[in-house]
Amino acid sequence: MKIFLNRRAVIALAIIILGMRTLYCADIANLQLVVASPDPVQAGTKITFQVIVVNAGSETWEPGSYMVEVELYDLHKKYLLKSDRIKANKQIASGEKVLMFVPVEIPEYFSGIYYYRVFVMRNNDRIYTGKYIPVRVNPLPILPPKPPPVKLGGNMILSYKSDTDNDWNDYNGNISLNVVGRVLDRSVLFNLYTLHDQDDALDVYTVLLNYYGPVARIALGDILPEFTELSVYGSGMRGISWENETGRYKTSLIGARLVDSEDGTSSTDGVYRRMLYGGEELITLPGGVTLGFNATYSNDIENSVDVAGPTLTPEKNTLFGGSISWNGWSPLTITGMYASSKWIENTTSTATALSDTAYRVDLDIETDYWMLAYYYQRTEPDFKAFGAPEANADRVTMDASTEFYLFNFLTLSGGYNKFFDDLDDDPDIVQTTQQILNGALSCSFMTGTGLAGTYSTNEVYGELRDVQDNKTDTIGFGVSQSFLGQSIAVNYQSSEFRDMVNPDSDLDTITTNLNVSLALGERLSGSVGASMSENETIATGISEQNDSYSFSFNHVILRNKLTAQLWGSFTTISNTDNSEDSQEADVNLDLTYVVNPDLSVTLGGSRTTFCDDMDTSRNEHTTGAQARINYSF
Repeated sequence: MKIFLNRRAVIALAIIILGMRTLYCADIANLQLVVASPDPVQAGTKITFQVIVVNAGSETWEPGSYMVEVELYDLHKKYLLKSDRIKANKQIASGEKVLMFVPVEIPEYFSGIYYYRVFVMRNNDRIYTGKYIPVRVNPLPILPPKPPPVKLGGNMILSYKSDTDNDWNDYNGNISLNVVGRVLDRSVLFNLYTLHDQDDALDVYTVLLNYYGPVARIALGDILPEFTELSVYGSGMRGISWENETGRYKTSLIGARLVDSEDGTSSTDGVYRRMLYGGEELITLPGGVTLGFNATYSNDIENSVDVAGPTLTPEKNTLFGGSISWNGWSPLTITGMYASSKWIENTTSTATALSDTAYRVDLDIETDYWMLAYYYQRTEPDFKAFGAPEANADRVTMDASTEFYLFNFLTLSGGYNKFFDDLDDDPDIVQTTQQILNGALSCSFMTGTGLAGTYSTNEVYGELRDVQDNKTDTIGFGVSQSFLGQSIAVNYQSSEFRDMVNPDSDLDTITTNLNVSLALGERLSGSVGASMSENETIATGISEQNDSYSFSFNHVILRNKLTAQLWGSFTTISNTDNSEDSQEADVNLDLTYVVNPDLSVTLGGSRTTFCDDMDTSRNEHTTGAQARINYSF
């Protein structure tokens, strides 16, 4: 008897066969919302980054398996510090979202514009890298270092804070030390910021010592070393780096802690302390050619935690790489790089190390009016580079970006990024493709007016569209105006997340930001800011409103003697389903008295109120006091 299978029968049979095995897709995250609150933030206080993370992959994320981290950079996008890694104790399925809060202490010596980036990790692999976003820090009235006849100068700030929580028994102290100068006729830069409380007598929050010696440049503390994108790149760490450049040769050595340890529990994994050691040698040859060789060794410290968790295992990674670069024509640079790695997933077992390779080609063109950057990168399935968290294994990535500078006031930019995985055609993996297209236009006129517009679309889909298929479209506009020492900026952004597999996850987000800087005569200056965001789940119609307002004013009462500073913020969070309705307000007042040109003393107070209309047991009111001594030398 003959059996005839029509097209529908074949498709049905295929579905049955596919249903017999578990399919896996790449871990992919998107950020539906990133808000810094308050913005601007006062130096010496805490800023909280509110982040909505969307699981854009197909696998469910278990509690504790994913985390968010924020890094801060200066105006030139030089790495400064990073937050703790914040884990979420919520399970989120494909297409679902979670709201996370990442607090960061702002050192008291910060002032002006800084940048931050948000990273999402899952199982210690970086799966999302955010763009640089500016945030303003309002300065404290700190005495600047005077130019002394000695070779070292700087300032030191001692701070103490306490409040009515726990009957004034809790406290927070800070020591901020900044030193610049010359030692043995060589430049030295030292920054230190420490935290002290009843639970931790000493927490070195940020530290960096730079010494520019005749033989080498030494950096000790919070460093961001870079070899190549396949070996060491894009990961802030704490340790030491040493660089020596002699003639055609440049040698770099590093030894640092990549990740600090964190204890787990019986149900969630902790994090081992991870160390990295490595070196790179660059050789400049005639004709604009540069050869590079690098090697790294990284391992987890097994005894760095008391409780590892149910599945955590210590890992080890070794890597050898090389690079060649040509810059024979000044606008054009072509670079090729290669790396070979060995990775042991569990050093306590007898498992064989997994070996694999990666390569990358870069092309960069930069003129006075045009810039183009392109790269192609292939990392094989078992490739690992602990020092380069964005060199994800089992992935081909293509990236292009360009900028045009026109008429001295107009900038056009655009970018395209695409990656796909499953390079070995593993039958248990559904190949995932992600495509990101973005464009921006900005104008800066002689009238002090600035205009900006942005658009981006982010599409993620699987080889089987019924397993994974989602898209995020984002559009933004901004306008700014400066006049008579004042400035105002307004930004609007709308984002739509659509999940074709699970429409219940569809989400719309609208965010509006307002910043105003004021200079009201010689004695009074200030700024106010507002950030308003609304997130609506389309399927249910439930929306969450998250609004934050901030202000800061500085008044010179007695010139060169007495200054008053008033600042505060007000934040509200509410849902239309009445599951949350809370408000938090704080106000602070500082009085700074200049004893002499080298010494000032600050005394102040604060009041914080939190009200939860849905759960009044959470309501609290706190009164605080703070003192600060600033010494310049």
